[in-house]
Parts: sequence; structure tokens; C-alpha cells
Amino acid sequence: MKNIKSIFSLFCTVFYSMLLFSCSKEYQKKSFLFPCLPFSEENSSEVYNLDSDSNNETITFYVLDEIPAGYFALPVKKNGILYYGDSEEYPLFKYEKIISKVPPQNKKNNLCFIASCGDIILNRGIYEVLTEAATAKAVFTDTMPLLRDSDYTIGNLEGAVTEKDNPWPKTYRFKFKKEALHYLHEAGFDYLMMTNNHCYDYNEEGFIDTLAAVKDDDFATSGVGLTIEEAEKFYETNVKNTGLSILSFGAFPTEKTGFDCFLHASVNEQRAGMLCNSPRILDLIREEKKSGNTVIVNIHGGYEYCLSPASDQIELYQAVCDAGADIVFGTHPHVLQPVKMYGKSLICYSLGNFVFPGMDDMPNATDTMIVRTGLLNGRPLYFEKHLCKIKDTMVVLSD
Repeated sequence: MKNIKSIFSLFCTVFYSMLLFSCSKEYQKKSFLFPCLPFSEENSSEVYNLDSDSNNETITFYVLDEIPAGYFALPVKKNGILYYGDSEEYPLFKYEKIISKVPPQNKKNNLCFIASCGDIILNRGIYEVLTEAATAKAVFTDTMPLLRDSDYTIGNLEGAVTEKDNPWPKTYRFKFKKEALHYLHEAGFDYLMMTNNHCYDYNEEGFIDTLAAVKDDDFATSGVGLTIEEAEKFYETNVKNTGLSILSFGAFPTEKTGFDCFLHASVNEQRAGMLCNSPRILDLIREEKKSGNTVIVNIHGGYEYCLSPASDQIELYQAVCDAGADIVFGTHPHVLQPVKMYGKSLICYSLGNFVFPGMDDMPNATDTMIVRTGLLNGRPLYFEKHLCKIKDTMVVLSD
């Protein structure tokens, strides 16, 4: 009896398989192939050139879902045109035979480029140059196409936008006129980071003015607020069908003057302020990761004028990635530090200065860059590093 049941079960399986097969057809499924390399800043300008036979021999080809952690994709050049993974004319693909009742649908990939740069001040002659020329190009020069043509651009506003004159007793304080913010819009910025050691240069009154000015000018920001609830809220947006969640926080060490993030600038029940480094931030990131958005975290941390990240800086930035951050943009050291892949996450340890006159006597402090990260279906897979140079009140692309 048992054998009869087994035979009957086998018969049913074969019958239904034949029935299903008879209703199916053979189709060709098209899958894009992505030329990939292990991540390295030195490879940031590479392309896979179909017009040439002299491509990097270590390039490996993967379909999108199989690109390993720690790898990034190269744009493909054909007939002098660059193609990325969202293009319908993308030239690298393979066909696979599949048996199906319906033709396979090739889902379009979403590509979104995020640009970020370092510290921006709007004094030391910057405001005068902008207003006299009446254009952001007088300061941002040939970097503007990169900033404006990216799908979303982030910068660090390093100072207070206020008319108040109640300064913290610091060696360096930065205060800007509200009218200068307009030129940052023209330059292409969408989000301004405020969780740094200079937005509180004119105490809580100046900080509240800065927060109001940034919001009045329609810039996005986060990690700051009049209340804890406001400061802990990620800024969420959707750009080119890519969900973004952005949070900033301060992790800078106590200054020689005694200014301390937690003691003097952190948001709490008694004052407006910023998020400062704490285990609570990792919890916020873990929770936000559940949204399915690409999580971007801006950290003002590390140590000034150090060309390499310190061990505690590395530990913190990696912990932020472990909690769910896809990209970490770092500022504060005033010089460039390495960019690394950590698993599938991108970490820019320090973007250096960007618009920051008066740094000629400080070693390496006039070297800067714009980092552009291409999110393909939400994952950072394309990487561009554009080196720049600060020349007095201008920032220019390096030759």
C-alpha cells in the first residue's frame, strides 16, 4: 500500500510538472554585467573602456546582486560615452535561458549620486566676494558643475548665522550673514551639517538663529533642534526613486579652550543644541535602517591636522556602519583622511576644508576634495574622488 502511494505521488508530481511545462515557454533573460574592482581611492577615476584593449586586468564582472562587499563598480565607456547601471543603453549584459509562463520583466535600476565636501565658512572675505560678484561662481568656480549636477549635495556649515554678539571665549569664532546662504543654494547644496564645534560659537542664542536661518532658506539639516525629539529625527527624502535618511552628530574632542560638545552644546530638556556622540545614536541608526532607506551619517569628529584617522575614530565610524549606516562622511580634522570601504559601507574619514581662506600656513589644509557616491538601487557602488585646491577665497579643481 505504501509503495502504491509513493508511485501515485510521483505520478502526480510528473503530471503537474508536464502540465506546467506545457504552459511555459523559453525566454531570454537579460542581466547587466558590472565591471568591478576591490575598493581603492587610487581607482576612483577608472572606467571600463570598450573602446580600448588596455583595461585593468584585475577587473571582475558580476551581476548586480552578486557584487561582493568591498568592491565598487566602474562606469563603462563606449564610443566616448560613459554608461552607468541605470542606463537602458548599458552595453554590458548577458542572456540566460529561462522557462516561464510570462516573459521576464527587466526592472530598471535606480542610480542616485550623492556629493559631499568639507568645511565651509562664509566670512574671511567670502561674503564680500560673493556679494560683489553676485554669483556663487566667484568662490566655487569650476567645482560648481560637480556640486549642482549631483542628485543630492551635502556640505558642512562651519559657523553661526547670527547678528548676536555673545561669543564663547574661543581662539577662533565664525559668524556669517544670513544673506550669504543664498549662494550655497546657487552652488548646489541641499543639506547643511550643523553638528560641528563652531555652530555654537555664539552660544545658544546664536545657535537658534543659525537653525532658523538654515531652515528659512530651505536647506535640509538634522541632528540639531530646539528639543531632543527634533534633534533625534533623521531627515528623510526621496531622490530619483532612492530613499535617503540623513543624520549628523558631533564627536569632536574637547577644545583647548574647554569647549565640550556634551557640556556646552548638546541638546537637552533645558536648551537647544546638537546630538553629541553617545550609544543612543547607534540605536537611532538601527531603528532608521528598518525604513529601507539608504542611511547617510555625517560625523564631525577625529583630530585636527592628523592625516590618518585615530583608532577611536575608526572604531566609532565602523560601529556606525555596523548599526546600519551605508555612508559615513567625516569632517573636523581640516585635512584629508583616507576613504575606505567597510563591508558594503563607504567611510570618508575626513573631507577636509572646502571653502576656508586663511589656511595657507597650515600643512595640507588647502588640499580638499569632492566625493561623489553613486547609489545603485540604494547601495553605494560607484565612487568618484575629485581633488580640489583652496586658493584664498576660491576653491578650484586640481589639474
